Amino acid sequence: MKNTTFAKFVKTFFPFWVFVVLFKFGAGLHYTLLSPLGARILPVWVVGLLIGSASLVQLFLDVPAGAWLDRVGYRFGLRLTTFLFVIATVFLLFGLNVWTFLLTLLL
Repeated sequence: MKNTTFAKFVKTFFPFWVFVVLFKFGAGLHYTLLSPLGARILPVWVVGLLIGSASLVQLFLDVPAGAWLDRVGYRFGLRLTTFLFVIATVFLLFGLNVWTFLLTLLL
């Protein structure tokens, strides 16, 4: 009985975990490469200020984001934020300039 319950659990959540692994891998690459890419087009101190301010904004919005997710649902929030992350990545396909860097950082 426990084996079928475990198999059902794995079958139910396997697509979610594949998504989480791929999303975390992509987000890790994005956040790791954001500083060196920004340093190619802007002074290093400006890139530091921009990324630092974006992290500070993210810190202040963590609690309201949790409340928003409780209201609209985690599945919808995951789909919306994944879509926004893909849009941010697509902006980089148009070439690296100040505007694409800022839009990627904003999204």
